[in-house]
Amino acid sequence: MRLTRWFALALLLSASTLFAQERRTEISVFASDLGYTESAATGSNVSGGVGVALNQWWTSRISTELGVTMEKHFSFRDAQQTRVYTYPVDFLAQYHFRNQSRWQPYFGVGARAGDRVAAEINGGVMFLITPQLGLKLDGKRFGSETDEFHDSLTKFSIGLGWRF
Repeated sequence: MRLTRWFALALLLSASTLFAQERRTEISVFASDLGYTESAATGSNVSGGVGVALNQWWTSRISTELGVTMEKHFSFRDAQQTRVYTYPVDFLAQYHFRNQSRWQPYFGVGARAGDRVAAEINGGVMFLITPQLGLKLDGKRFGSETDEFHDSLTKFSIGLGWRF
């Protein structure tokens, strides 16, 4: 009986230190998939988007991110303009490589829901301007082929993240 009490006390103390880790939340705004191409066969194409993401840390290295992007895609061909708007949603689980520098790299996997649902891998780095504010450089690669002119398999973004 005495052993059970000590075991219960040890379990309680270890659980409190496990769950006492500081949970951090980050909100980021970003510009994504900025680009322009021109060719005789396809005409000129302009693309770009803006978005917002919410990232929640569960441990000092593991987090989940939910992001929404509004993307505009324009195609000009034979004096005819085609405009496509998409609103993809990304859900990612990320691993953060913690170090003592202001450069904080990360890697993630997840899914994107937009015109289709696709697996994605994600990687990037956050440069901490202050402990709460950082410049975020991010890249994503999607796992599904598409023949839509406006939907690239690789997308890059740049933005600001605020941690609280």
